[in-house]
Amino acid sequence: MSMPITINNLAIQSEIEAFKEAAKSNNLQDYFIGIDIGGTNTRVNAGFVKGRIYEFTKFTANDVETLYAGLLLAETILRTVYVNKAPLACCIDIAGPTTTSDDYHITNYNHTNNGNVVQRKMLPPMICPKDSTYFLNDLESGCYGLVSLIKDRQDDNYFTNMVTRSQERTPGSQVFVILAAGTGLGAGLIHHIDRSDKYYVIPTELGHISIKPVGPNHSLFQKEMKLLSSIEPNYEKAHSSDKKRMFSLEYEDIVSGRGVVDCYNYFKSSTDKAIDNSGEIATTAISLVENDSKFNVESNPCTLAMMTHYRYLFREAQELAVGLRATDVFLIGDNMVNNAPFVNAVKDELITEFFDHPKEHWLKKVTSLHVQSKKENLNLLGTIYYARTVLDQ
Repeated sequence: MSMPITINNLAIQSEIEAFKEAAKSNNLQDYFIGIDIGGTNTRVNAGFVKGRIYEFTKFTANDVETLYAGLLLAETILRTVYVNKAPLACCIDIAGPTTTSDDYHITNYNHTNNGNVVQRKMLPPMICPKDSTYFLNDLESGCYGLVSLIKDRQDDNYFTNMVTRSQERTPGSQVFVILAAGTGLGAGLIHHIDRSDKYYVIPTELGHISIKPVGPNHSLFQKEMKLLSSIEPNYEKAHSSDKKRMFSLEYEDIVSGRGVVDCYNYFKSSTDKAIDNSGEIATTAISLVENDSKFNVESNPCTLAMMTHYRYLFREAQELAVGLRATDVFLIGDNMVNNAPFVNAVKDELITEFFDHPKEHWLKKVTSLHVQSKKENLNLLGTIYYARTVLDQ
């Protein structure tokens, strides 16, 4: 078990002091807490009704015992500002489902001895008040973070338009598709109503829908059939059962960390080295395209794996945009920012993939596609935004 760090980081210390000073000088009695639980780091943040966010605690945790200890430390710090006054609302985001009301399973925590199961009753009661603490899935929180940027008119500072629709957005309401490729493939929807200027986040499991293959006369048909027949679905890896190859691959089987590795193993020859880390594959692919602007992505298994990964991300974006008649698609997450050199090198091919659909004219007329180009912790923003607005919802 890892122990939470002590608060000796100068940046964190300055945040604590700034939070104290803002509360005291402005006599601010109402505040909100947002807790972003990642697979490695947990960040505890505070904010007032409006204004900046203060990250006053950060610690390492990969099991709930360490998490509880870190949150107790955060509560101790909070008491130096507010003594016994709880926040109006606390919002916590985790990787995993949040449909239960008492126990929450964090999918990227250590599962040994239920070390991944957060029990609501075990949370420190001042910083996480019993009746006003809310749990969000991490992609859901990221969607609220995006809403926060949009409402503050900051989204253009963090996203680049890769595709811009040809006609003006029609008034009334809009649908945004949000996709985040990481360990898995997160997918969510945002519905915006113009009249009330309300944004409604709809968490989904659309990363698990089946891949739509191309038709038999498509130039990529033979290659694709061979690929889709060779990649092992995740359900087979998890369950050695009689379900073998009964179902299509899910998009997440390719658009994920494990999908990148599986694609690399599919494309590599007997002389290529074994790589079981998607980060190494991505780094190699980026290096190859950065060092040679005319590099042929078909000539290396790392670039082929990354190209396949993004081709299917853009295909899912296409399918959801058509099916939902989405006005906007946002591809979010640090991986989009980190892998920007590769994505930009193959941008034309990815845009072609996005439009490769019978309803191409819909996509060109109705949908804009935005790619995150600058890092921002959307989950962190989302927890505070949700805590601030939950009483109005």
